[in-house]
Amino acid sequence: MDEFVEVESRGILVHEPEDHPVLLLSWPGSGRVVPVWLGAAEAAYLAAREAGMTQNRPCAQDVIVEMAESTGNSIERAEVTGFHEGVFIAALVLSDGGRVDCRVSDALAVCEISEAPLVVAREILEATSVPAGALFDDDVDGPAAQEEESVEEFARFLDEIDAADFLGEDGRGGDDADDR
Repeated sequence: MDEFVEVESRGILVHEPEDHPVLLLSWPGSGRVVPVWLGAAEAAYLAAREAGMTQNRPCAQDVIVEMAESTGNSIERAEVTGFHEGVFIAALVLSDGGRVDCRVSDALAVCEISEAPLVVAREILEATSVPAGALFDDDVDGPAAQEEESVEEFARFLDEIDAADFLGEDGRGGDDADDR
């Protein structure tokens, strides 16, 4: 079995010049981060959670946690076990040993709701992580000013999008976003 390392979310940045939202997962003690490209809807949801905003109705990730608990299970952890053609492979691990395939963005949200750890296979960290200095002027554990600037930048991005940006080519929307 792979050796897993617990990672921490360091927030969402907007990658210029394309304005793609990127989730940064910190590999503690290594000075490295794993960038995970997100769809706009997933990024908006995670940014809202990070800012402490709540919804009036449960979202899909809330429902996942509630379903697990209603069957006598809990979310033990989420594991990132693979990386294929630019897409991370993740799974939620239930207390009864069951596994549920999911996207990294969903795994992170479920972990935050259920207070479960997000772990990444060491070989995936080694293959996909980059030095934090490549993204920041200081290390990943540096001052909050850099993080605050990225939050402001993401807020500007959210101000510029509207609901039509989430619709597919057929105009109906859909689940065509992937975590790359």
